[in-house]
Amino acid sequence: MSVEIRRGTARFVEREPGRLSHHGFSFGPHLDPDRLSFGPMVCHDDHVLGRGTGFEEHPHEGLEIITWVVSGALVHRDGTGAEEVLAAGDCGVLSAGAGVRHAELAGPDGPARFVQVWLRPDDPDLAPAYGRARVDAGPGDGLVRVVGDGGPLPVGVA
Repeated sequence: MSVEIRRGTARFVEREPGRLSHHGFSFGPHLDPDRLSFGPMVCHDDHVLGRGTGFEEHPHEGLEIITWVVSGALVHRDGTGAEEVLAAGDCGVLSAGAGVRHAELAGPDGPARFVQVWLRPDDPDLAPAYGRARVDAGPGDGLVRVVGDGGPLPVGVA
């Protein structure tokens, strides 16, 4: 296996009113057949949302969506009935399963920055579910497991 180091400046950039996104893989109009996925990972994004802006309700299926809030607060709502405010250091996992709708918006107090990863699950037909946990890690802490075996949140991938 070869490794490609891709600097942040080489990521696909998407700007919308109140939103700046950097995509590590092909996304939307940014199609690059060489950057579709890495193993089960099909999305790795870094988002900055202005106060009260973000991603209105939209559908997903067959994905595990892991969201780690870097700064600010992110309001998450979904079809499982979960409604959470994730603060900096919080991690949420939405198992979209056979299909679920959700929304993510920056909180009313100011901008929010979060990193999001989408994984293909082992079983994409499970019922949708949501969980959250605190991830106390900082620069120099090395790798910290946040989902899967041994992590604070379960996820449907091996």
